[in-house]
Amino acid sequence: MRALRPQAATQSEEQLLKAGLLRVLAGGITGSVSRAVEQSLGIDTVQISPSIGTEADPLTPTARLILGKRLSNRAFLTFARALGSAQRDQSIILEYDQSDRLGWVFTQNGDRTFAIDFRVRRTF
Repeated sequence: MRALRPQAATQSEEQLLKAGLLRVLAGGITGSVSRAVEQSLGIDTVQISPSIGTEADPLTPTARLILGKRLSNRAFLTFARALGSAQRDQSIILEYDQSDRLGWVFTQNGDRTFAIDFRVRRTF
């Protein structure tokens, strides 16, 4: 087992500290914004998920906006998009429960690819 270098440990601790601080600061803001948007637009779920950086740029703070709307008792639509990004990083997800045991998930990603997932629930 290799020992961590002090510099590597310090960088890792610094990233954890930044991520925790960002969550604490954004927590109060996102809660009130979420409630206001949910009430005014009739959306069931609003989330702003903060994070620090990507693989390409690890020091830049970013966030992701997630909106969800229940279309019926069996269908739920989710839209997610990266904020402050020049790229079109978004996805649209439709979850449909055909029955108590059978469901479908239709997904469109930002690169215009589609996926269909089939879900079977089994209880033991």
